[in-house]
Amino acid sequence: MPPCIPPMSKPKGKAPAFQLYAGDFLTDVMDWSDEQVGAHIRLLCWSWVNRRGIPRDTQRLTRIAPGAVEAWPVIGSKWIDGPDDTWVNERLESTRSESDAFRASQRERSLLAVAARQGQRGPNREPMEEPKGKPMGSPMGDPLEGEEEVFTQNRKEHAKVEPTAIVWPAWAGDQTRAKWGQFKAYRKQVHKFSYKGSASEQSAINLLAKEYTNGQSCVDALDEAMAKGWKWPVKASDRATKPAAPPKPGEIDVRNVKPWLIP
Repeated sequence: MPPCIPPMSKPKGKAPAFQLYAGDFLTDVMDWSDEQVGAHIRLLCWSWVNRRGIPRDTQRLTRIAPGAVEAWPVIGSKWIDGPDDTWVNERLESTRSESDAFRASQRERSLLAVAARQGQRGPNREPMEEPKGKPMGSPMGDPLEGEEEVFTQNRKEHAKVEPTAIVWPAWAGDQTRAKWGQFKAYRKQVHKFSYKGSASEQSAINLLAKEYTNGQSCVDALDEAMAKGWKWPVKASDRATKPAAPPKPGEIDVRNVKPWLIP
């Protein structure tokens, strides 16, 4: 039986997650294989959950992340010598220190607030008890013990509700989506308008899907709207409409009405 990693004690207030800066990460692993990236991520997660470096022992390293030994000539550049015969990721440890400091300050603020409330209750009333249970911002509570529990935690209990993803028409490629992002930024800056949520933005995407049949025509329409200061592109159907007849005496000249300028 391969040697196992001894279980860790349960430090209080352990953060259940760490920040991953997508741009920096992708730049670092751009030339890596999927196996190398996967092994690196598993080692990062194991180190974070267990609050220590990864073991140098190849058997234990393989138990944590199968394929890590084979990938080590590449991924090893992201790990440095750590205490107790381990390797540590320098950026991960920096993130851990910042997280611990923040959580400690939050706990101190909580204790000060409790003390303030106790003082307001007066001398003849019973003091309020300090809140028990999990510290604020820690949905997972106490950390897991040992490598065996790391891979058996119940992820459903800690699932988070994610925003609804935008559904694009089939013809919308990367260029169309990038142009839409530019158009949203333009509307926010010029017209002080922002979508309130994914539902309202989805409605706008649905309008584009009805008016345009390919990505290039949609991109051109968005470019035209930004160039001319419009709040919304001219409808494709409006472009094909024949010019209106001159107005009769006393009628409004509808030729000068621009419906796409209406909020």
